[in-house]
Amino acid sequence: MEKNTVLSHHSAIPQNNIVDLRSIIAKREALKQKKQSLKILKKRKKKNQQKLINPKLFILKIKSFFNFKKFPKITPPKKVASLLSGRKPCPVNFKNQTKSGFFSSALFRPLISFVILSLIFILPATVRATFSQSSNLENSLTASAEEALGHLQNALASMEDFDFPAATEEFQTAQQQFTLAQNQVNEINGLVRVIAPYFPGQGKVFASGVHLLNAGQELSLAGGQIAKALQEISQADITQLAKDQDNKLTSLLVVAEAGLAPAMQNMEKADQELQAVSLASIPEDKRPFVAQAQKSLPQINNALQEGTNSIEFLLGFLGHNNPQRHLVLFANNREIRPGGGFIGSLGLFDVADGQVSVVSIPGGGIYDIAGQVLTKSVAPQPLQLINANWNIQDANWFPHYPACAQKIEKFLEDNNNGVSVDIVESINPDVVEKLLEITGPLDMQKDYGLVISADNFYEVVQAQAEKKFEEDPQSKRLIADMTPLLFDQLFKKAEDPQQLLRLLTVLKEALDKKDIVIYANDPHLQEMLSHRNWSGEIMNTDRDYLHINVANIGGGKTDKVIDNTAKITTTIADDGSVIDQVSFERVHKGKAGDPLTGLDNFSFVRFYLPLGSEILSTQGFEQPDPQLFHKPDPSDAIDADLQNISGDISLNPQTNVYSNTEFNKQVVGGWIITEVGGSSSVTITYQLPFKIETGKLFKSSDHYSFFLQKQPGLDLLVDYDLILPSSWQVAFSYPQDFQAHSQFKLEKDYFSGILLTR
Repeated sequence: MEKNTVLSHHSAIPQNNIVDLRSIIAKREALKQKKQSLKILKKRKKKNQQKLINPKLFILKIKSFFNFKKFPKITPPKKVASLLSGRKPCPVNFKNQTKSGFFSSALFRPLISFVILSLIFILPATVRATFSQSSNLENSLTASAEEALGHLQNALASMEDFDFPAATEEFQTAQQQFTLAQNQVNEINGLVRVIAPYFPGQGKVFASGVHLLNAGQELSLAGGQIAKALQEISQADITQLAKDQDNKLTSLLVVAEAGLAPAMQNMEKADQELQAVSLASIPEDKRPFVAQAQKSLPQINNALQEGTNSIEFLLGFLGHNNPQRHLVLFANNREIRPGGGFIGSLGLFDVADGQVSVVSIPGGGIYDIAGQVLTKSVAPQPLQLINANWNIQDANWFPHYPACAQKIEKFLEDNNNGVSVDIVESINPDVVEKLLEITGPLDMQKDYGLVISADNFYEVVQAQAEKKFEEDPQSKRLIADMTPLLFDQLFKKAEDPQQLLRLLTVLKEALDKKDIVIYANDPHLQEMLSHRNWSGEIMNTDRDYLHINVANIGGGKTDKVIDNTAKITTTIADDGSVIDQVSFERVHKGKAGDPLTGLDNFSFVRFYLPLGSEILSTQGFEQPDPQLFHKPDPSDAIDADLQNISGDISLNPQTNVYSNTEFNKQVVGGWIITEVGGSSSVTITYQLPFKIETGKLFKSSDHYSFFLQKQPGLDLLVDYDLILPSSWQVAFSYPQDFQAHSQFKLEKDYFSGILLTR
């Protein structure tokens, strides 16, 4: 068995060559904005000196305004009318497809369209209504608004094409046009303040137009900031940064953060301007545009804030100015376990400023570590089917991943080397296959005579891993040799913005689906993981909750050929009591004789329910032959962590049901044995510890919600029914298209809620 070298926790990283890009960018932007502001003020002052308002003309205009018996009919100029009918005033190259994520121009297009369409209609119309004798000002303001719109559209088109230099230039030009329009508005602003008390309605119209103009300018500034940041990122050599000791990979994130910070300030100002717009002063047929903009901009601001928080998380995760040691577990969900899958292999990686260095990937996999664990403790009773003692390969026993990670860390520290880590993440083969779809095949013919691709990865790696120790002590070496090659190819692909976006999308989906779960010892990082539901925690709710957790114990790699279906029926009685019935069925589609899938599946299945639930009935649970279980040595210690988390577990010998409380949940479960080519099912019925109270004097309505939490790595089809009393009504539902009967594949955690009255 390969013996690992002694590992130090952290090595010092020289700091004298690291460039503080954040401060440089902030200073540069502050200087640019100051110069631009001074330039605008100087230009405005010069123009005002050249075009002082003639007092006689001022009086004549007031008189002409007061002489109106009614306001003239407002008709948009031809250019504006053509734009509203769908024809663009200048060439625009819009793409049909849209992209998601940080590079997306779709983030801005809807809002800018709403604002500018309203802007170019309202401002010229307001000028016409206020100064019917001054067509030159109206035409000039209309032209400025139209030109600003054209440049914004061109900027968005350039963003979609990842042409960030062009987008930056277009955003800047649009902003200049807005400034020009604002200067024109300033010339008549004094007059509006004079006449506003006499014509408050028209004053509101003008004020709304000004707010829209200001919002457009702030949006242009925000777009320019983001485009400039993306330009710097797109020009970076990611592969080189991953190796460069002076210019770090995380410098890209610092650039992005520096671009988002001022952009968020501009977006917040734009939101303030938009919220100040009076919808009543907007022409009726244009109100939906502005109303939608007022609704959308706060959502976009929230998305930008989330983006900033994500960058902060990534800077910590990638060891920016604070190196992190990662323990990566390769969890095989073909042999499902509570924390995601059986831990066959693992790797230790040091990450500093985005640079990844492989510390150790044991050639013998997890058993190289297990063989060095010093303390012997008694395994959880179901695991005694395969091993009397608890060790690191079975440590992901809990459905709450932080508890698994902490236990794995203790096993890792309790060995001859005493290794400690900062972050523990679990990744299953599905993710590696998707990454290989991005990189393409990996040529490993020199050492293994193999080409690894997304199509053959699992079969090749698993066939190698299944070799007995006596046959090949380095059976997991393939993963160790493949990992650096995979990283190298991913960095190269990330140089292409399209491929980088694809990579980020794959990782985001894997985190959302819990194909990747992460735990961090740093409380701040862990809090950010919890906020995004990326840490595999058992959640707390105030109403209905269910988590079905499967542990394959001695059933081989059969879970990929087993179909899992949950039939869930919730019945609310007239008195408000709630009864759930859950039927869990498994169908084994493996082939007898296949070394990986041709085995009977022995699984210990637990149902996590609201604390205080009353079990009404159970059926279908089995019990393996007691002679198959390994007996622990009387001298072996009871594991303190297991006792603290699971407490005392009781077994009903008549129903074969185990029960206890864990993680603030009522737990019931037992064995399900599914033979090759056969099926099995269990059913539990229970009453929830609360009632839905409606129709009372001081409580006319109440809510019911259901949270169904996904197990990492488990594929599950759900058939869900909610049965209500006939006299009860649903006043509100989430999601809006919620149906009392629904069928879906549980790819993420599921939540639904309804407000009930009667």
